[in-house]
Amino acid sequence: MAYGKLKVDTLVYDKSGVDTEIAVSSLDGIAGTVKKIHTFEYSSRVTASSTGGTNQFTWTSSFTPLDATNNSFIFTASVPCNGADNDYCGFGLRIGNQDYQGYGVRYVDEANLTHQDYHFVIGPGVLSTSANQSIYHRIYTNNSNPDFYFPNTSDDSRLGAQTRGFLTVIEFKNS
Repeated sequence: MAYGKLKVDTLVYDKSGVDTEIAVSSLDGIAGTVKKIHTFEYSSRVTASSTGGTNQFTWTSSFTPLDATNNSFIFTASVPCNGADNDYCGFGLRIGNQDYQGYGVRYVDEANLTHQDYHFVIGPGVLSTSANQSIYHRIYTNNSNPDFYFPNTSDDSRLGAQTRGFLTVIEFKNS
């Protein structure tokens, strides 16, 4: 298998809607320290709404970062679904009142059992510092939904138990 190379001096990333640059040379030797691992589980079957701009379910209503000003966050989740076969890719997370549509999303477009996932990083100073923020799984465009989230035996008799989704938020600080 062939591998390619990419030569860059600077990376540009979005920090609250502002292009922010970081020199690649400054990344040498950076080590992070995990400050907290926030975990959330959802395990009730949800009938999806096809209306854009809709929170489909609530991961938590009590997300409280330790230090959103100085820490970074890795968001990763897996959401089992019973697909609608309709190219549902307009989804993401809403954290408090901040939207992360399409951030690190992965999905499989099927009419049967499938999944929606997201994996992305939010840097320091981006998330709200407020306590008890809600985190929602949200669709942003019409018909960007499966039929059901967290299917169970009513969707497929081969499911021996209620399916579960997990959201993990790793809060870390770079040295």
